Amino acid sequence: MMLREAAEGQATAATRALAASVLCQVEPVGRWFEAFIKRRNIHASASFQELEDEKELSEESGDEELQLEEYPMLKTLDPKDWKNQDHYLVLGLGHIRYKASQKQIKSAHKAMVLKHHPDKRKAAGEQIDEGDNDYFTCITKAYEILSDPVKRRAFNSVDPTFDNTVPSKSEAKENFFEVFAPVFERNARWSNKKNVPKLGDMNSSFEEVDAFYSFWYNFDSWREFSYLDEEEKEKAECRDERRWIEKQNRAARALRKKEEMNRIRTLVDTAYSCDPRIKKFKEEEKAKKEAEKKAKLEAKRKEQEERERQRQAELEAARLAKEKEEEEIRQQALVMKKEKDIQKKAIKKERQKLRTTCKNWNYFSENETECVKMMEEVEKLCDRLELTSLQCLNEALTSTTREEGRAAVEKQINEVNEQMRREREEAEARMRQAAKSSEKSASGGVGGSKHWSEDDLQLLIKAVNLFPAGTNSRWEVIANYMNLHSTTGIKRTAKDVINKAKNLQKLGIFIFILIKRMT
Repeated sequence: MMLREAAEGQATAATRALAASVLCQVEPVGRWFEAFIKRRNIHASASFQELEDEKELSEESGDEELQLEEYPMLKTLDPKDWKNQDHYLVLGLGHIRYKASQKQIKSAHKAMVLKHHPDKRKAAGEQIDEGDNDYFTCITKAYEILSDPVKRRAFNSVDPTFDNTVPSKSEAKENFFEVFAPVFERNARWSNKKNVPKLGDMNSSFEEVDAFYSFWYNFDSWREFSYLDEEEKEKAECRDERRWIEKQNRAARALRKKEEMNRIRTLVDTAYSCDPRIKKFKEEEKAKKEAEKKAKLEAKRKEQEERERQRQAELEAARLAKEKEEEEIRQQALVMKKEKDIQKKAIKKERQKLRTTCKNWNYFSENETECVKMMEEVEKLCDRLELTSLQCLNEALTSTTREEGRAAVEKQINEVNEQMRREREEAEARMRQAAKSSEKSASGGVGGSKHWSEDDLQLLIKAVNLFPAGTNSRWEVIANYMNLHSTTGIKRTAKDVINKAKNLQKLGIFIFILIKRMT
């Protein structure tokens, strides 16, 4: 190891053995190293970094351009009364207020801290209040509220500098636009919707005016009054107390919100009633209606003048139209008749085809009795089936064997019989219901309310047939006959028999009895 050269007038000497060299790890740090790493990571040149630095400097210079207005009463503020203080004035932003950006609020707070921090004032020899009693707490509270979007919106909703007054009608009669335009502009800040329509001027169209008032009559406001809550739920000692406080606050907010919407409605109603354009539009609408009415009267007069002249032409046109209509009806009837004839022929052809096919196969049986029965069933099919069903059945019989054809015919017969059975049951049900209704609604004496069994009804029919019209004291004889042969033991009078016979005749219950016997 080489010793260092001694200075002039001095000598170099080694008094003892030197220690071995030690390797130390040195890590680069500092602003220039960080800039180098940043350029390397993003593959950017030094010029890019210079642009970034210039951008940061320009932003800082923009913050420096923000002019703060010193609040003269700042040092006299009571931190305990922070809720009644103007936080924009506290931060020196009273001239821009709700238009201030978050960056401006942050810069203003930074400037106020640098100027009014207790440590700095204390170093300058100024007397500082202890704890949270110093006015600097008001600056901190103002920044806390204005930097939070939710709290800031709550404070903006009760901005002490906002003018909530509504112009009176007397103020707006002479200078409507000069009075109401600024009022609507300042209230537009509460709108949830952007692009709030302007009040306009006398040259605004009806559509523009209508859109303006429609917007304000359906005004959607974001203004809320949570800032004015008298109780803070954070101070509650238990959950029940917190719920009670929240309930009280919600009720107070709802009341203030209702008052706010009433204020907006009053503003719009007052403007609408004083708007000279509305009066102009109404006059134009009135003139338009009068012109339309006059035009209608003129048209009516001309119509009356031409009515006599047109009467003969209308009669002639009506006659021709009637003849044309009659001709069309006649042609339609001919077409319908022709179609009906064609359908009849087609049905007749299909029926004959079905009969012939079944006959050729000896009605699918070698037994004469079964052949006769099958012949009756085939005739029933011919009577009941429609054209489409007949065609489908004939096509099936044409392309199948005898056994398959028999199965197809029997299937169709079963379907027809089932349909006839359902129809018969429905008819019987209707008749049975009618009989019950007749028993309930029968009038004319005690017999109308007496029960008539099915045997009594059959006995009545038999008696009516045994003693036809012309028989001396016919209905007394029929009543005596029924009382003699009835098994129910109910005594019938001539009046009972007459009323029941009339009711049954009206309801067609005789047919029901006949059907019952047939089954």
